[in-house]
Amino acid sequence: MNEVDERLVYVNRLQGNLSTIRKMAGWSAEALGQKIGLSKQSISKLETGKSLMTIAQYIAIRTMFDFEIQNNPETGPVLAQVLKMLIDDPALPDDQDDSNEDNTSSVGTTAIPASPLAGSTASTIAGAAAILGSMWMSGIFKK
Repeated sequence: MNEVDERLVYVNRLQGNLSTIRKMAGWSAEALGQKIGLSKQSISKLETGKSLMTIAQYIAIRTMFDFEIQNNPETGPVLAQVLKMLIDDPALPDDQDDSNEDNTSSVGTTAIPASPLAGSTASTIAGAAAILGSMWMSGIFKK
């Protein structure tokens, strides 16, 4: 897989999970749009797949999430884990097969839908809820 293809995998992952991650950060579509210079409607179009996310938009949105992680001790750690789970992992193998017979691309053991919105929202929310639950439980046991 070349560098451009690898970037597009991350762009597609962020676009496919943008609504979930934005909500976990506690932002409305309008608030995120204001942070990066886009309208509420543009954010909505990205989240619904009516517009494809550009690499520049990916960088702007990811920068805002990373800023939130660094500067918000309450939501930052959870947001960092959610981004790691939904966007950054699994790591892309160097020898990925470029075949795309069933309209998905295989990354590690996870199939990434060709469309950024073809994945399961239920599994995304379940995974995010598991992270939140484990962080909540670890906070209780530390007290």
